[in-house]
Amino acid sequence: MSLTAPQYPPAQETNAGSGPVGDGGGAGAGSGAFDPHPTARQQTASAPITRMHAVVWLFIRQSVKLVRRDPSRREDEMTESLPQRMYLLGYDTDKNRLDPASAIVRGTLLRAAAVAELTIGGLLADRDGKACRAAAAGLTPGDPFLAKVLEDSPGEKPRRWFALIDRDWHKAENVVRDQLAGSGTIRVDKHRAMGIFPVRDITLPEPERARALRERIRHVVLSGEDPATIPIEDAVLAMLSYEGDVHTVFTSKEYRANRSTIKALAAHVDTALPGLRKAVQYSVAARRSALSG
Repeated sequence: MSLTAPQYPPAQETNAGSGPVGDGGGAGAGSGAFDPHPTARQQTASAPITRMHAVVWLFIRQSVKLVRRDPSRREDEMTESLPQRMYLLGYDTDKNRLDPASAIVRGTLLRAAAVAELTIGGLLADRDGKACRAAAAGLTPGDPFLAKVLEDSPGEKPRRWFALIDRDWHKAENVVRDQLAGSGTIRVDKHRAMGIFPVRDITLPEPERARALRERIRHVVLSGEDPATIPIEDAVLAMLSYEGDVHTVFTSKEYRANRSTIKALAAHVDTALPGLRKAVQYSVAARRSALSG
């Protein structure tokens, strides 16, 4: 893709009275015909226009950013972070609401997705069964939520994976939701039920994107493909959907029918991200036991 400079026709200067500007009369007066041999005054008059065109074109060349499609990028690849994708997976596009079954553990799943992304990105690593800052941890994620989760893992002392995932779990949903609202991925409408209780209605301007994400993660389990060949990001989202019992992704019947695939998928995640899945299980159990107790 390239841009070419606009072509402008030669300037034509005429006088409705008796001839070309500055000539006071002569052949072609009032006809508007282009004079191939303009006078000095005509050249001076047209020069500012020519210079203006040049300045405008240089400004365009410097200001326009050409965006070329990366041929290696998948058409269905999303730009959202793993926590943001996990949030979208919990949205029911048919009922236009978040999945109520996994509401109590949503914060845990979002924190776990952030920990997974930091580990995949080389900012966190497993040391003797605990989370620690990795060599690349001198870098700071551009995403504020990821940066906060990384900050919760002190560099001088490894922390249990469970402690890192469970820390401030109750704040995670609000942060990720606000990020998605800020980018326009979701719309949040606030009102009060019965004029008393604050309620947030979540809608998706482009629900087909969430549906495409859901089908992509469902494909991980239902396609019959070797879990070891699945991209680790998709494997993590499928694992979190299973551990959190996110009904918008898989039904209970599908879980039972694909136990062997889920087991192999869990092994794939455990190999790439040791300690993550077990910590998620502990945190989910803590949330559900608190709810039932």
